[in-house]
Parts: sequence; structure tokens; C-alpha cells
Amino acid sequence: MRFVLPISVISRTPKNKSIVFWEASKFPYYKMKEIGENITTLAGYWALKNKGDELSEWQNVGLWVMPEKELVEDSKVSRAEGVTIWDSSFLSYIPEEQERMVDTAIAKYEEVFGEIPECVGSYHFPPEVINHLEGYGVKVAIGYCWEQSLAGLTNIGSPLFPYYPSKRNSLRPVKSRDILLVGYASRDPIHGYLIDPTSFSSCVDDIYDRRPGHRDPIATPEDMGYLNRLYAGYMEQERWNRYTYFMLINETDVFDIGYRSAVAGVNREIFSEQVEYIKKANGNFTQLAEFARQVKENCKDMVSRIVWRDILDEKGRVMWYSDTAMRVCIFLDTMSIWDIRNYALELPYGPRYSAVLDKRENRYLLCEKNFEFITNEKDRIELKEGTVSFREGALEIDMEIEYRPIGIRIRKIKGGLVLDSGWTFAFLEDAEYSNGMIKGPFVLKCMESVEF
Repeated sequence: MRFVLPISVISRTPKNKSIVFWEASKFPYYKMKEIGENITTLAGYWALKNKGDELSEWQNVGLWVMPEKELVEDSKVSRAEGVTIWDSSFLSYIPEEQERMVDTAIAKYEEVFGEIPECVGSYHFPPEVINHLEGYGVKVAIGYCWEQSLAGLTNIGSPLFPYYPSKRNSLRPVKSRDILLVGYASRDPIHGYLIDPTSFSSCVDDIYDRRPGHRDPIATPEDMGYLNRLYAGYMEQERWNRYTYFMLINETDVFDIGYRSAVAGVNREIFSEQVEYIKKANGNFTQLAEFARQVKENCKDMVSRIVWRDILDEKGRVMWYSDTAMRVCIFLDTMSIWDIRNYALELPYGPRYSAVLDKRENRYLLCEKNFEFITNEKDRIELKEGTVSFREGALEIDMEIEYRPIGIRIRKIKGGLVLDSGWTFAFLEDAEYSNGMIKGPFVLKCMESVEF
């Protein structure tokens, strides 16, 4: 199953005074309608309050909750005189105020549409907010900056596929729940992890307005080669999963003449080119609530794998594997382990779920040997030198291999080694440690506890 989720976010930040804001907000909806396809619109409080009569005639509208000036004032929370913190969203408010803003926004949505929204989105979702939304009967939440630095997008945290969240930490996957969480799909699972990430979202304005220092070419309506390779890479993931998905996110505030006159019109052209290419490539445009239903019905194990080749042909190939107990990132060309998150631990909530290993923080396992990749199956990778197989909570490296631990404490215990970051850990069963090197084969496990 291939899903492409076109999502339009109508949200007005405090700085945006554009007189054509609403015109830009309507463009994605009517463009998709023109080609006979669906788009999910997530309407912020400003849109519900000022354009509710028109919105009530639209299909597939969800709720976007951010501290817009109107919502802050109508909720009577502490920053009624002006919003100074934007991307951090709910994180800058106390839990009682978070719930009050949610209540106010849902009441306005119900006034416009006569029902509770199925879909709710925001930049950040603390567990208290997720729990509160689930109490209303919301079925799917979509978040932008889960487990990321507050300055922008970083693909270093939340699972790369939808998941059910823990009630104590919305970044920790669990086996089942009524509400499903969907993160913005990172544009590039290699560069969104390794490089300064602020433009590696799937937002159309980010694709156009590249920040200085990024190595990928600027996309223009005349040159869509980078984007087309990106879509092809996501569609290929169906080989290893029951489904694959990619998002086309359009945040009206910066989509067209929001802050920057330079993007006026160009993003509209790029968006039109995007949807035309995906339609020709047999991408299945799907609205968010239907996507969530399909995931719940067809993906009971909630395991996801991404095998991704660097579309700039500079880094090589990575594999991301995640389930309800762990997430692991392996650089397949050398089998270096770049990232481990132990989801079996119920850690306190923060904007990032603590990592055992994280290459961006210079904490990883380095292998300096190149391996010959043969094939990837649904539950294992075959290399000329051996295999890598995975099951829930465990990854087995069945080959002779040596790792140099970078920035991580190694503890020897009975039966293997512990990777101890100081606040979270992973266990390497049957691994040996001598002369500063970890030696395999071994089984990497993430669990709730281990004696060391």
C-alpha cells in the first residue's frame, strides 16, 4: 500500500500580516479538488473563528492547535498580550493552560462543523495533551517537531512511521491505544538526521527556500529531479513494509506570501508539479483519517523499516528499524551503528527521547570495514560476510565484526556488554570487549532493566 498524504495547515503566526493569507490557504484545497483528489486541511483557531462559514463546506478538515493570538486571548491563558514563543507551542505553557487551549479550539471546531475533529495537529505534543485529545475521541494526531530541537526539524527521535504513544511519554511507542500519532515524514532519512535539519521537512516552502550550506540543489518548478528521486525512494519502502507513506505539507503561513515575498507563486507551481508527478507515478493520495484507519487495521505489529540510499550519492545507504521496544539506525556500507533509542524504558517526557547512541551527539559504534550488501528481506539483511536480522526489541548481527565505541561508556556484565549513556542503555548479548573494541557476533537488545 502506497500512501501520499497531502496536508494543508492553516495557521497564522504572530508576525504574519499578509492580506492574501486566506487566498493562499485555499489554494492547496482547491488544487487537489481540481484533479479529483483529497487533501487533509488542519485549520487553526484564526481560520475557524474568521472563516468558519466557508470552512464548514470543506471536506476532510481537522484541527490545528497552536498559540495563535486569538486562541491565547479566548482561552484566557497567561500570554494573552502577545505570543513570543512559537515553535515550542504547548511546551511553553503549564498543563492546565494547554488543556484550556485544546478545549477552546475543539469547542470552536464543534461550533463550525457540529462534531469533534478526528484529526488534530500541532508542532509539539506533550503526553498530557495527547491524553486530553484521546478523551475527546480524537483518532489521529499529527506532529511537526516531536523529539526535535526547538529550532527546527531533526529526524533524530520519534519513529519514522505512525505509532501508538505511551500515556507518560508521547515519544515512546506502545502496542495499542485509541489514538495514533503520525510525525511529519522527513524528506531525507539520511540528511534529515546528519545535517543541519531546518529545511529537511516535507514542507513545500522548505523544498523551495533552501538554507545556506545545504548540499542538495534548490528545487524549482523547472527542475524537479531531486523531488522525483525523493518520491521514488519513499515508494520503494513498500518492499519492506506493509505500507509506505510520504507527506506533502503546506503551511499557509510560509507557503505563499506569508513572511517572504520571494516564495510568492513559486510554491504554488512546485506544489502543482508535485501532485502531478505523484499522480502519474501511481501514488495513492489519501486523507489523514483514512490513512490512520488503514494503519490500525492492517499493521498490528507496528514494526517499520526504512532502507534508504543517499539520493545525493555521497553517504551510502542506511537502515532504520523501529518497533515498540527500540529504534536502531545502521549505516549499511560499514555496519556502523549510528543511533539507538531504548523505547522499553518509560523515561520522563522531553522534546527529545533520550538516546543510547546518537551520531549527531558524537556517540555511536564505528566499524571501519566495508561490507558487501547483497539483499534486504522483510526481517533480515544479507551481506556477503553474514546477516543482520531483527525481531521486536532485538537486532542480531551474525558475522565477525569489530566496533570502536565513540563517546559511550562500555560496561562488562555476565553474558555480554552494556552501552551506558548515563541515562539510558542497550545490552549487547554475547559481545566481547578487548583492546578498546567491541567484537561480534552479538544480539543488541533494548529492555526495561539490566543488572550492571
